[in-house]
Amino acid sequence: MARLLLIEGLVAEVYGISPPELLSEGRGVRLIADARQLVMYLAHVALGLSCAEVGDYYGRDRSTVAYACRKWEDRRDDPQVDAVLFKIEQLIAGGMTVYGLARWEGFR
Repeated sequence: MARLLLIEGLVAEVYGISPPELLSEGRGVRLIADARQLVMYLAHVALGLSCAEVGDYYGRDRSTVAYACRKWEDRRDDPQVDAVLFKIEQLIAGGMTVYGLARWEGFR
């Protein structure tokens, strides 16, 4: 749970939103929906949670989580996106300090 909260905090910082916005019902504005999809992807990939577990936590269907994972996996083809996601994954694993990650406009 603590690492999931870390993911939420990191992604919220990158997107310039507050972590509670990630838990909003419905799709919300595109920026928040995109950030939530990234959190779901990282929860699945970096934490090894099943799509069903992630979906339950965010009040979404497992197919929604699977869609988010496919979307972000495809976005990793962009070297800049992949580099930022790699830094976030290192942070989740405790491999670097928060200061190594700054907001990046390319996510928006």
